[in-house]
Formats: sequence, C-alpha cells, structure tokens
Amino acid sequence: MPHPADWMSDPPPQNLTSWQQFTRNVDWANTALGPMKDWDSTLRTMAHLVLLDPDPATLVWGDSQTFLYNEAYAPCVGECHPRLQGGTPYEVLGAQTWAPLDKLTREAQATGQTLQYHGRLVPLYRYGFWEETWFDFKYIPIYGEGTECLGIYAVVADKTRENVLERRTKTLHTLAGNLASVASKQDLWPAILTGLEGNAYDAPVALVYSVDDSEYPVTPASESPPVIGSFESHLSS
Repeated sequence: MPHPADWMSDPPPQNLTSWQQFTRNVDWANTALGPMKDWDSTLRTMAHLVLLDPDPATLVWGDSQTFLYNEAYAPCVGECHPRLQGGTPYEVLGAQTWAPLDKLTREAQATGQTLQYHGRLVPLYRYGFWEETWFDFKYIPIYGEGTECLGIYAVVADKTRENVLERRTKTLHTLAGNLASVASKQDLWPAILTGLEGNAYDAPVALVYSVDDSEYPVTPASESPPVIGSFESHLSS
C-alpha cells in the first residue's frame, strides 16, 4: 500500500498538488531518466525531497544533467519553464547560460563536497530578452550505494533585485559625493564621469555636453527663464 504522500506511486494518491500532477505528467520515458515507475530508490527519494523543499531547488541528474525542479524554482527560469522540467540545460537554457554553471556543477561532482557560490552573474534569456541576473547557489553531490556521484541537489536564490539595487545605490552615493564638491561647470563633467566609472553595467557609455550660454540672452530674475538652460546633459546606456 503506497504512502498517501507518495505522488510517484501507481496509481497515485488522490490528493496530489497541481505541481505534483504536473511533474507526473512529464513524459519521463522520453528523457534520460526513463519512466517514473523504473526510477531507483535514490532518485525517488531525492525527487520527493526537491518537491518538498520550500526554497527554489532542482535535481541535476546523471551525465545528461536532466532537470527535476520544484514549484519555487520555476520563476527563476521564467519562460524556460515548463520545457526545462525533464529537459537538459544546454538544450533549454543554452550554452551562454549553462556553460559557466556546468563548470560549477562538475566541480561539485568531482570533489564530492558541498559548494556554495554567492552573487554569481548569470546571463539568462527567460522573458524574451537577455537579462542580467544574479544568483546564490548551493550544490550538494548525491551518492547512492557506490562511489559514483549520481547527481546534484542544487538550491538557488535569485538575488538580481538586491544586487542591482545595491550597485545603483552605490553609484548614486558616489555621484552625490562627487557633485557636492563641484564649484564650476568645468568641474561638473569630470565629477559625473568619475562617479559613473565604477558602474559599467548601468552606464556602459556616458556622454555629457553643454550648450554655450552666449547663445541665449540673459533673463532678468523677474522674467521666465529660457526653455533651454545654461547647459544640458545626456546619458545613454
């Protein structure tokens, strides 16, 4: 008699969650893992654990690096879900995204040690455009009865918002500090450019220029100022 929480049993329990049902419906027979009914005890145990994990987590299983992930992981890969469930990362995520992560995965497999990485930049095409994303990773190697590493239990945390906000806030603070000491227009441009130098992600190109005051008549304080002031600045990124 299968346990009522065993969503992989056949027939399945009647209280399946929508995510358990979705995972069951994947055509596992056409993946490297094979039909769910043929999974060994280690894979079944780890599949249970990953779906029970409240944090974004995935199995990266076997030489094929087949993915089996939980519901919390899906937003991390955006429109690559649901294709990634039962898929392989090079096929679904692409080499630009997976190649650097593949090195980390194989390092964990080779050393047999849990590895943690913080603030890793991952170029990710998950919402119809290439996106700068930042993640924390924890890779835990999985072993069965032998000495061979069967796969990786990967827990991830999307830190994109925090990293981008911290970087931009730091840039604003630097600019504010530089501008506080500006005494002339001639000092203004170097102060702005110096403040942007440390943030190539948000300001890869900076163009600053001024309009000569002599082109516009001096307006008394009691009158409205000209539409274009003494200078304009433009930044493009």
